Amino acid sequence: MRHLLAVALCAQIILVGYVFAATTESGLGFSYNMEQKVQGNGFNNAYLNAAALKISLSNKGHGSGSYNYESKLKIIDGAMFDDITGMSTIVSDRNITLQENADFSYATVGFYMGKSFRWGGFRSLGREEICLKNFGAGVSMNAILDHVDTLSKNIYADIYWKEANSSEESGSIIERRAKSNLDVDAAFTGKVHFGAFIFGKDMKKSDMFLDEDYLGAYSLSKKMSYESSSKLDQVEDDWVPCCSGGFADMNPRDAADFKSAKGIFDCTCFKPAQSS
Repeated sequence: MRHLLAVALCAQIILVGYVFAATTESGLGFSYNMEQKVQGNGFNNAYLNAAALKISLSNKGHGSGSYNYESKLKIIDGAMFDDITGMSTIVSDRNITLQENADFSYATVGFYMGKSFRWGGFRSLGREEICLKNFGAGVSMNAILDHVDTLSKNIYADIYWKEANSSEESGSIIERRAKSNLDVDAAFTGKVHFGAFIFGKDMKKSDMFLDEDYLGAYSLSKKMSYESSSKLDQVEDDWVPCCSGGFADMNPRDAADFKSAKGIFDCTCFKPAQSS
């Protein structure tokens, strides 16, 4: 009898431990950092594409002549999962930032290939292009400097997306936050284009559209910023509510025509018992 009691007690302890057990998992993403400095004369060509869930940044350029360049890039792709019996939380946190400074002056660059090759040279006017896309918020921004003879620029780009999903037996909460920033300070001789696009709620037409072009010798500053946040609370009703006590908070969708709930769960069919 004592052995049976001990076995039952152990089983109860194990069950309690299982009910209140929690699972936490993090570190599912990555973090990337890069710093670089480039200085010299010749031909340069560079392409960068950085992406995480819901966000992306591309940066590319080329040209021949004198080039002085510095940049800092940081990518954070993080996720966290927390599970307790009856309740769970999933957090997705993504961020890309780029800061760069460049001075460029166009010139023809010649190279001697040896006696067996005809020597030639590179003649490439400068081009610099950056594009930010936040797919979670439906936002796109870009800046293009093309056919550049001289250029001095400072650029800062920042894209952020976060989504947190918490659920339990009574319902769930979804929170989202998005941010996009593009700052450009430039003095140049050539052509520049600025563009920005923000989708509407139905993702079929834009809430904002920007298209600008400048050709010549300019000094300009452009700062574009977007930020949004949302919170969605979803409450789950009981599967079969009790009608005898009334059901005043009936879901309107269940009260629509051709729904079997109408006349049953809205208590119009309920008739109290008659006293004899």
